[in-house]
Amino acid sequence: MSCQSCRLVASFVKCQLVLMINFVCRQIPFETIEKMKSVSGLLIIMLLLTSCKNYYNDTIRWMDTIRTGTDLEAVKRSQPDFVEIDWK
Repeated sequence: MSCQSCRLVASFVKCQLVLMINFVCRQIPFETIEKMKSVSGLLIIMLLLTSCKNYYNDTIRWMDTIRTGTDLEAVKRSQPDFVEIDWK
């Protein structure tokens, strides 16, 4: 496919999506759309909160594995990626 035909297909798909969205929006009452917006916003917030990884326990576990008397270079090598330490 040439670039010109790709552009034609993309514009056709975009037009079809716009027509489909307009059709669906006309069929659904405004109050229902507003409720869907608030529910979808709540779902997005819940998804963001549950998808964030908490590295607190992993950090404690890493620190507990460092034995007394371990040299600084060995600790630097064993440092996980999620722990940021300014070694200066």
